[in-house]
Amino acid sequence: SGNNTHMKDLLPEQKYKVRENFLEIVEKDMHLRDYIRVILKRKFAVLAVLFITFLLFFLVSITSTPKYVATSRLLIEMASDNPLKNMYIRWDPSFIETQSEIIKSGRVTMKVVRNLNLETEYGAFFQKEGRKLPIIHAIKGYVKDALAALRKKEEPEKNGTVSKEEAIALVIDKNLTVKPVNETKIVEIAFESESAALAQRVTNEVVKAYMEELQDIKMHSSGDTIRWMTAKAEEQRAKLVQSEEKMQKYLRDNDIVSLEDKVAILPQKLTELSSQLTLAENRKKELESLYAQARNKASENISELYSIKYFAENKEVSALREEIQKTEKLILEQSKKYRQKHPVILTLQDQLASLRVKEEAALVKVLDTLKNEYELAADNVENITNSLAETKSETFQMNEKFIMYNELKRDVETNRALYQSLLSSVKERSITEENQAVTVWVVQEAKLPKRPASPNVPRNLLLGLLVGCLGGIGLAFFIEYLDNTVKNPEEAEEMIGLATLGVVEKIVPKNMQGEPGLLCLEVPLCSFSESIKALRTSILLSSASNPPRCIVVTSMLPEEGKTTITANIAISLAQVGRKVLLVDGDMRKPRIHKLFSLENDKGLSHYLAGASGDNIFQDSSLENLTIVTAGAIPPNPSELLSSPRLAELLQFAEREFDIVIFDSPPVTPVTDTRILSKMVDGVVIVTMAEKTTHDIVRKGLKSLEDIDVNILGMVINGFDLKKNRYYYGKEYSHSYSTYGGKSGK
Repeated sequence: SGNNTHMKDLLPEQKYKVRENFLEIVEKDMHLRDYIRVILKRKFAVLAVLFITFLLFFLVSITSTPKYVATSRLLIEMASDNPLKNMYIRWDPSFIETQSEIIKSGRVTMKVVRNLNLETEYGAFFQKEGRKLPIIHAIKGYVKDALAALRKKEEPEKNGTVSKEEAIALVIDKNLTVKPVNETKIVEIAFESESAALAQRVTNEVVKAYMEELQDIKMHSSGDTIRWMTAKAEEQRAKLVQSEEKMQKYLRDNDIVSLEDKVAILPQKLTELSSQLTLAENRKKELESLYAQARNKASENISELYSIKYFAENKEVSALREEIQKTEKLILEQSKKYRQKHPVILTLQDQLASLRVKEEAALVKVLDTLKNEYELAADNVENITNSLAETKSETFQMNEKFIMYNELKRDVETNRALYQSLLSSVKERSITEENQAVTVWVVQEAKLPKRPASPNVPRNLLLGLLVGCLGGIGLAFFIEYLDNTVKNPEEAEEMIGLATLGVVEKIVPKNMQGEPGLLCLEVPLCSFSESIKALRTSILLSSASNPPRCIVVTSMLPEEGKTTITANIAISLAQVGRKVLLVDGDMRKPRIHKLFSLENDKGLSHYLAGASGDNIFQDSSLENLTIVTAGAIPPNPSELLSSPRLAELLQFAEREFDIVIFDSPPVTPVTDTRILSKMVDGVVIVTMAEKTTHDIVRKGLKSLEDIDVNILGMVINGFDLKKNRYYYGKEYSHSYSTYGGKSGK
């Protein structure tokens, strides 16, 4: 309760966050005792389910007809007449399953019926054992036969009447079990019957009939297989000849000699042409860019071509350039000796001019050469592109021919392989070698069962006990899951996130009818009074600094005992010397005056309406306790509570009394409590155990927290100690759950 004091200082969304975190912590700390508590609480439901389930299993066990099971074991292997070949026989996973189906086949069961002459001897097995069916089993059989007769009349048979021999064969098939033993070649054959002798005889006879059936299959399969395979070989030979002729005709029509070589070469050629085209296109782009650059330079000044590497690296141009540079150097040197008009200078200048003319001619020649190279590169790209297109077209055509050729070739190869396989199979001396001959050894013969296999009474009773316990516990937890009412303090705090101030025991005095009333005054030593005293302490300690001076006690719904709790809290506080003012704030259904046997001709409603002065205070039979009744029921209680006179009353009460307690209407139906709560120090919420739901409490809490009301905590009323001794212990609950007289015992 001390931690809950700080909830007033939080915003609504923060309060819900605190609650969510609180619930997460609680959910992580679930203990075994929580589950034990649920089971003990719902022990009658658990015991009822356990008893009914155990009784059903017991009745089924003692009324079931005993049945005997005889078991035989066989070792079944694929065999061959050739010992060497037998070493290389590949294991077939479906082999054992196939043999199991043969054992359960109708031919085998009919052989069993005929070999044992069961058509006439079937009933004798039961007469020899002198067995008599129980009465319940006889009645069940009679009802089953009657229902079968009715179905037979309603649904006419489509396949005619079933003979007795066939009916017995169906019974054998229904009760016969064939089960392979895991990771072995052993098969277990079991037959269940109400007669032990019949179970043994049928099981052993099934083994013999199965071996006879294998011999019949082996003998009849040889001739049929040879005839079938011979006919199939002839059909396959005709298909082979037809497919070969079709392939040869296709090769002639398409003039194909070495198709496979061409198909292998063409992709390589395509790859080479693609590479050549890439190189040619790169060369063309390079020359095109170079030629465009050279033309631009030449249009401005022919000598600018020297800036292009292609021209600068030309041998002829490079040689002329060197001669020009030498001549220019020579002229510069001679100029230092001779004048410009000197014959030597003039001769050198004429040589320089001649060299410049040659240089220009050489540059033009190189430019023409560059142009020719560019045009040749463009022609080369075009030629390679045309060759690539032709090769692609040829490749597509060749691929189409090759696809058709491969299809024809596959047909020929497939037909030839099938024909050769059939031909070699027909020529085999013993067709049984190809049919995977079967070798059977009897590993264990069926013996006469000494004890019935079912019903297993101890196992059934143990199973009934286990199922009953699990079912009862499951039902208990399901009921607990559906029950969302407030039941105990721990669960209430987990589900709601609100501190529990106290728990008030559910008690009806022996000398009273209905509610406990003013037990704190009448029987101060009873457990109810002790609960109120504990609640009084929690309220006084609910604030960290000072106890609340003015509180409102309310509930979420009517008839949750809030008025009784409020009156007894006031009495308990007065008994410890506190001056208490008890105000009946429920002006819709007032009850305080009835509990204290006071007049209600004047009270809170009169004061708030201005119809009376301060003479609304009435003394009770208890010292230190003053009461203000509700007064006449007004038509508008909410409006009266909003009156300024209520604040004046509270100011006066806080000066004259140590603590003021308001009994207010329930939160959910009306708004009176919300108005009162804003004017007091705290609110105490009363809930009724196993009646008030968590959803209702959360809804009411939200409506109070939305207006920032300080909620001191919650009181659980009507708490049944007999159902919840888990919280208080057996001795405590026995000592304090009853009272009588002044001693409280």
